[in-house]
Amino acid sequence: MPATVAETMNEMFASSVRTMQILLDAGEAALPVPTTHVCGHGKDTWTLLTTLIDHETEHMQQTLLGRNEARDMRTPMERIIAEWIETRARFLGTLVGLSDEAFQAKSRDGGWSYAEAAQHLLDLEQEALATMESDGALSSGER
Repeated sequence: MPATVAETMNEMFASSVRTMQILLDAGEAALPVPTTHVCGHGKDTWTLLTTLIDHETEHMQQTLLGRNEARDMRTPMERIIAEWIETRARFLGTLVGLSDEAFQAKSRDGGWSYAEAAQHLLDLEQEALATMESDGALSSGER
């Protein structure tokens, strides 16, 4: 188990990426397969995975409640970061299941492709950090 919050978050992000790829590669055929995992409740892989989602939601609520009871509130910057992580995760969720061809294709109205939109978000993020550094909001080397 990682020793710090940052190490844990990094490990969980990396694990999520690996797990999502494994599940995407397995496809729909994996969902009705019976599972012996206790969280599958003697049913199938679909039940196992949805139980894991519900279980993670329970622990999220436990953490929020514990922090609230301890009056361990987020600072304004921590709140922004948390909301950005949630928004980024929702954006990434919109990309799940897209083929590489669909990801690169222009939209029907001639607007940006999904790939261009993703690159745009990455570019804006890096530009914002560079601006924050040049404006003095970040110290050199924080990026």
